[in-house]
Amino acid sequence: MILKNRITILLLLVFSIQSRAQIDLNTLAESFAQNEIFKNSHFAASIQRLSDSKNICDYKGHKQMIPASSLKLITSFTALNVLGKHFRFETKVAYTGSIEYDGTLTGDIVILSSGDPCLGSPDFKGVRSLDDLIQSIVTNISKKGIKCIEGKLIIHNNLFKYESPPDSWQWNDIGNYYAGGVYGLNVHDNYYRVFFERDSRIGNPAKIIDIQPRIPEMRIDNQVTIAAAGTGDRAYIYGGPWARYKKILGTIPRGKSAFSIKGSIPDPPLFFGHILAKAMKEKSIEVSGVRVSQESIKEKYNDIYTYKSPHLERIVYMCNIESNNLYAEALLKKFALEKCGAGDYESSIMCMRAFLESKALKSSDYRAVDGSGLSRENYISSQLMCSFLDTMSKEMGIEALCKLMARPGKKGTAEQILNNSPARENIWIKTGSMSSVQSYSGFIQSRDGQWYSFCIIANAFEASNGEVRRQFDAFISDIYSYL
Repeated sequence: MILKNRITILLLLVFSIQSRAQIDLNTLAESFAQNEIFKNSHFAASIQRLSDSKNICDYKGHKQMIPASSLKLITSFTALNVLGKHFRFETKVAYTGSIEYDGTLTGDIVILSSGDPCLGSPDFKGVRSLDDLIQSIVTNISKKGIKCIEGKLIIHNNLFKYESPPDSWQWNDIGNYYAGGVYGLNVHDNYYRVFFERDSRIGNPAKIIDIQPRIPEMRIDNQVTIAAAGTGDRAYIYGGPWARYKKILGTIPRGKSAFSIKGSIPDPPLFFGHILAKAMKEKSIEVSGVRVSQESIKEKYNDIYTYKSPHLERIVYMCNIESNNLYAEALLKKFALEKCGAGDYESSIMCMRAFLESKALKSSDYRAVDGSGLSRENYISSQLMCSFLDTMSKEMGIEALCKLMARPGKKGTAEQILNNSPARENIWIKTGSMSSVQSYSGFIQSRDGQWYSFCIIANAFEASNGEVRRQFDAFISDIYSYL
């Protein structure tokens, strides 16, 4: 009887400690939400213990919130779960028809796209540069004995539909590098650089001195002026995704060296076709023209060359560490294409919801329209994010996921957060930020070795994002001290 009473007391004590922790964290979240800078905004916070999937903090956890780039965790980890870490995109070069004795191809050179987001990437270590890739293709065409092409160079871009970028992306975003959208064939991370001379008086025009890579037939109306040193990049490029006319407005900071900004390439598949045709001509391989096709190839074709991307695990890492929108959109569509047979946005979102349901997650808390979080029409709940991370950690391993996320103070978008916080070495995080939107999502390991998933989101605040991040840092530090 005495033993039974002791066990009962012990269980009550454990329950009391767990309940107190939950109450304390909920109280902490509620108190945080009363902060002056959040008084007219929306705030939600969820924390889930991975060992038993128990919610230990749930402040408005089912409220639909704009997550910004935290959405990339759902997109990238789902693609990794379905496609596998060793999956590689394959872009094929082939020909139709036959090669005559004199080197004449009585058919077309065809490029079969795979949606590879890092084809010819200038920023992905170990990936062939655009120039290298083009020369390799030309060399392999030449090795086949092809000297003249009666047909055309055809870029098959039918994989994801010709719908990039999503309609809900903002007009002042889509001309810039981070909003270039995703195509069946992407190249050079779908961006170009514009270089300015800025060693002149404040208020003077900033002269364009170079564009890399050069985009055929693109015209730029440059209205950028020079501002005081240290004012940062305040120049924006305007122009639709297929428009060859761009206008640049705003300012760049005064300085001695050249200053560059990045714009989204108009029609990356066609751009790729043009530069490949030019390189072929320079090697005396004549081609009658370039065409982008929205149809799948129907003719029998013969392989010339296949280029494989890095393994998916590395692409997911780059997607999350650098918060790369193009990579996230490619992962969403490729996952849906492989899982559900269609890669347009509507089908991709439906496929994602079905995937969440298959994992017993609340798909109604996922109301996204893209994969990167760039749209303001994306909504998720903080509780869904925590439950998703919990589920993925159990299926793929917490260590495997943590190595694909940013660490405070390390390389990537989390470099400047949680400075001097005791939690800093025990946080794996994805941040999300846009005007009046801030989110932190990821994993925490407590001092006793317990693992937790967390998600905090604020929307519609009037303070700067920098101030909100400072408040989030303090909140995360307080959470860590409770765990």
